Amino acid sequence: MTRDGNVFVIGNNNTRGGKVLSSELPSILRSMIQPEVERRVYVSADARAKYADVQAALSAVRDAGISDVTFMVESSNKTR
Repeated sequence: MTRDGNVFVIGNNNTRGGKVLSSELPSILRSMIQPEVERRVYVSADARAKYADVQAALSAVRDAGISDVTFMVESSNKTR
C-alpha cells in the first residue's frame, strides 16, 4: 500500500498483478486462492499510509476468507 492509499496486488499464474481498487480486493484474492496451498497474504504498507486505508485493506483480506496476514517491514539503518 502506498502512502496515498493505492493498493497493489502481485499476481500469480491465474491473476494479473497491479493496482486494484479496495472494493475489488476480496474477489481478486478469492480468485488467487488455490486448493491445498497456504492462504497467507503479505502486506507491505508505506509508513505514511493512513491507518484507515490499511485497516480497509485488511478488512478486504478477511472478506476474502484469509486470516493469515504477515506484515513486511523494512528495517532502518539510521542511528538514533
